[in-house]
Amino acid sequence: RLRRVLAVNGGTGSVSLYMAHGGTSFGWWAGANTADGMYLPDTPSYDYGAPIGEGGGHGLDEAGGDKYAALQSVLLEAPSGGGSSVPSSSPSASRPPSPPAEP
Repeated sequence: RLRRVLAVNGGTGSVSLYMAHGGTSFGWWAGANTADGMYLPDTPSYDYGAPIGEGGGHGLDEAGGDKYAALQSVLLEAPSGGGSSVPSSSPSASRPPSPPAEP
């Protein structure tokens, strides 16, 4: 679909990429609730199916295809696409659960 949009009007079509990189609510500071003595953190994600996922890895489409690689291949075909290398992946780290703060 992106190729068709860019081909509009003699190849001068343009797009706006709304969400290139997914993210959260400012460092996981979204708050929390409690119910029956249980701590229930609110961990929203604002990924919206971005080509670069919240954790920094490539986003996948419904069929398991790499969204970042697909987008990059189309953009590199553009006259001003130039060429850029993709940085190597960094290992993901997990963070241990944080206990709730005492009021």
